[in-house]
Amino acid sequence: MVGNIININNMMNRIFIAQENEDPELMYFILGKIFYYVARFDPIEIATLNGTDNSLGSIISLVTALVTY
Repeated sequence: MVGNIININNMMNRIFIAQENEDPELMYFILGKIFYYVARFDPIEIATLNGTDNSLGSIISLVTALVTY
């Protein structure tokens, strides 16, 4: 996780350089890589969530599972 944060920080610096050089293709490419790092996570099993209904507790359990990954 820390390695991803360092990579994202380096990519943000590259985005600033791409903006200064007026290179939108590189900027959008790097933004896509950042999105990939942020959005990539293992699927969450429904059985691992507390409760089986669509209550607030289930939503909180889902968010907790996402954050603690």
